[in-house]
Amino acid sequence: MNKETDALYLKAGLEELESYLLSREVYWPLGSSSLPRLTLGNLLLSRLRLKVRGLLSTAEETRLEEQHHRWRAAWEKKAQQEFRSRLRLWQNYLEDYSETPSAFASDYPQEVRHRAILELLQAEMAAPLPEAPLLQQLDNHLRAVFIPGPFLWEADLQPAFPQETWWYLYGRLKG
Repeated sequence: MNKETDALYLKAGLEELESYLLSREVYWPLGSSSLPRLTLGNLLLSRLRLKVRGLLSTAEETRLEEQHHRWRAAWEKKAQQEFRSRLRLWQNYLEDYSETPSAFASDYPQEVRHRAILELLQAEMAAPLPEAPLLQQLDNHLRAVFIPGPFLWEADLQPAFPQETWWYLYGRLKG
């Protein structure tokens, strides 16, 4: 998402956040069909991207933290649900890539978004999920086919994603 879309997404997401957190849905439709579905991971990523760009208002940050505090158990449950869903999507992509690297390597800059969101979701959980070792296995596989290189996303976002933690955003796949 670009900065304008991130701003629209955060605003729309904050309007729906309480209803979303109290629902059973992992992917919640937002009013605008041009916006991705609301997920906790998408919301956290948009917040981080806006924050590093200096475009996150104090009111938005406060509102998000208030909802997090008020609905702490629902927040963590949603993070767990989305973690499991994103982990499956990431695993499926890496399996497809393993079968046909030349067909899937070019999709990496878009698909790695799932891995970045998994990083954000892990930070929202009090304890690791039973599926957490699978993420480590996938990271080990990724490292074997990863070619370090420049930051994949917009350059102004780089300060929010230090290479030590977000190493998978700094390169590409063999293809």
